[in-house]
Amino acid sequence: MEIFQSAGSSSQRGKVLSLLAVVLFFGAACKKGTNIEVESGADYIPVKSGQYVIYEIDSIHFDDFTKKSDTFHFQLKEEIGESFVDLSGNTSYRLNRYTRIDTGNVDALPWKLKNVWYVSKLNERYERVEESFRYTRLKFPVIEGSSWNGNGFNSNEEWTYTYKDVDVPATLKTHHWDSTITVIQIDDELLISKKYYQEVYAKHIGLVYKKVIDVASQDIGSGKPILDRIEKGVIYELRYVSHGSK
Repeated sequence: MEIFQSAGSSSQRGKVLSLLAVVLFFGAACKKGTNIEVESGADYIPVKSGQYVIYEIDSIHFDDFTKKSDTFHFQLKEEIGESFVDLSGNTSYRLNRYTRIDTGNVDALPWKLKNVWYVSKLNERYERVEESFRYTRLKFPVIEGSSWNGNGFNSNEEWTYTYKDVDVPATLKTHHWDSTITVIQIDDELLISKKYYQEVYAKHIGLVYKKVIDVASQDIGSGKPILDRIEKGVIYELRYVSHGSK
């Protein structure tokens, strides 16, 4: 269990607010498919050996023991590896995950293998096995407002994932996609904690944006919003950089 720190200072608050700036703009749109995969929305998560997506990641970790916060900036590459038949008899794929530190000339640095996860794309859902926990990230067909238990195949507490902004265009920095879907995994705020997990998928690419706010604070006497008095937790943002195929 990681322990994190208060973000009480103005500089820390500035880093938090900067990281939380919403860079995705969504407008209304609708697209209709002509085959089963398009109609179901399964084309929002292509799964094929050799394909990869590169992301840039910013994260702030708050430690309530040291009373410090640490900021990290790096790149992540997720690459679909070889297929295999899992214990349930389904075709799954290795998900090779590589990282490198962004020091300004990031393209000159080699990738280092961080870990290997697994993914499965079934007729009714898309699953990721992350550190032995199986999550149902997408459910098919993709329908605005529909929901499911993302933790239905693991031992974690139930999280009700919900589709929002289905088949709408989105812009992230210089990137633009005609069709995206947003999944709100959890949106729960109490006086002493806040959990907000969001993922955005672009058609024919997969995941292009992820935001995580998972923080807590016992300092309830100040009357400040929880994001101004964080004592422990993490704020994490993943943004699409490029994609391709080997």
